[in-house]
Amino acid sequence: MLDTLSFVSNPFNRLINGKPTVLIENGQFNRPHMRREMLTRDDVLEQWREQGIDDVLQVNVCYLKNDGHFNVIKQPDDNSDPPQRVSRGGQ
Repeated sequence: MLDTLSFVSNPFNRLINGKPTVLIENGQFNRPHMRREMLTRDDVLEQWREQGIDDVLQVNVCYLKNDGHFNVIKQPDDNSDPPQRVSRGGQ
């Protein structure tokens, strides 16, 4: 029943599932959001190293999803490919 309500109603869906937290935007750490989620810069970088990301400048946006997983959207390469989406397990 809750699944049906959250599918039909966006406000209910946000209430039940919450919204992802933006940790990185345009290569910049969002320190207030990281502090709220009790994450350090090293915590985030460790997750990225496991995904093959070595530099924050490779990241366009990084979200912390409500299930604890990171959702990383990489910066586009110089050859104008669309940004890559990389998802990885949480903490």
